[in-house]
Amino acid sequence: MSGHLNAYSGVVNQRGEITRARLMDAAIDLTVRFGVNGWTLRNVGREAGQRNNSVCQHHFGTKEALLRGAVDEVLAAADEDFVEGPDVVQKLSRFFGQLLAADDYSDLLASHPKVVEEIGTKGSPGWRAWVLEVLEEAFVEPAQVTS
Repeated sequence: MSGHLNAYSGVVNQRGEITRARLMDAAIDLTVRFGVNGWTLRNVGREAGQRNNSVCQHHFGTKEALLRGAVDEVLAAADEDFVEGPDVVQKLSRFFGQLLAADDYSDLLASHPKVVEEIGTKGSPGWRAWVLEVLEEAFVEPAQVTS
């Protein structure tokens, strides 16, 4: 029956979302530790505790799509004034720093709608510094920001 959802399919969808989130977290962690080009999709699956060697390909297809998903999640959290501790701020700053340092992947940030909305194109002066500044400000509690 098309369009019919049963209780099992709801559980599968929920598990899929949890798996996707774990994969994105693992990709962020590996990027921070080894740089963008220092890991493979298989490494991400293992880091996320998955036994299926093709789990990243199933959920994202490519490394770029996985990184794009992670960037979307982090910037969406920043839009919602998501606040975490300083260790998370540092990790996410390093994640974006690694993306910016990798010429193959810096466009993931440069072409992101939030970045384009704020600064225009990647050719704008200081766009890399702006991305890191916005990230750091978005993940710091207002009381911690000094004028």
